[in-house]
Amino acid sequence: MNLENKNTHFNNKLLINNYSHIGGSMKRFIRLFLFVAIAAMFGYNSTLAQTKGIVDVSGRIAPGDVRIFTKDSIYRFNNQYIVAGTLIIEPGTRVEFNPQGKLVDSVGGRIIADGSASAIYKSNPTIGGNTTN
Repeated sequence: MNLENKNTHFNNKLLINNYSHIGGSMKRFIRLFLFVAIAAMFGYNSTLAQTKGIVDVSGRIAPGDVRIFTKDSIYRFNNQYIVAGTLIIEPGTRVEFNPQGKLVDSVGGRIIADGSASAIYKSNPTIGGNTTN
């Protein structure tokens, strides 16, 4: 091998080492980007879970009508709610009853709820931020 070939070989080896270093930096950047993206998605989902909208429920479901309570909202019964049609409550849905809140299953009405039930009684519930007795 002559001197010119040695220099070319050395320069090629140097270029390959530089490219592999750049590739390593790029891999680290991609990994960091993916980690941040996944962490942001989990943070966004937990934020959504903490900020469920509250739906005040009163009135009635007419015969033949269907209403679905989804788990992404909290349903609060402040007054009487008559079910003459069909009420479907998804598993994991939170339903709250204030002191005057009632759920009435009328003739021909159906309430469909799959899941487990739990109850918490508060002697002084708050309505709109005001404590009631």
